[in-house]
Amino acid sequence: NEPVYLFNLAYAYLRRSDFDNAAKWFRELLERDPDDQMATYLLGRCLQRTPLKPGEGKVENLERLTHQYEESAYLQLRSILQKGRK
Repeated sequence: NEPVYLFNLAYAYLRRSDFDNAAKWFRELLERDPDDQMATYLLGRCLQRTPLKPGEGKVENLERLTHQYEESAYLQLRSILQKGRK
């Protein structure tokens, strides 16, 4: 439920060009924070199936940091990412 984790999860899927999963998580994030302009922009890229390109500065290194560590959120994110690798 943490917006930072939702953004990072969606962004990780988008970087892999997994547009469907990225769009799913950007939508989850936007339900909680409809004013997130970058998430809205990236969701649009998912829907257009536009991959991120190396050197495209506007969409590089967008990972977000949180100053609040929640063990359960971390474990949930790790579980989701590990499922995607299999």
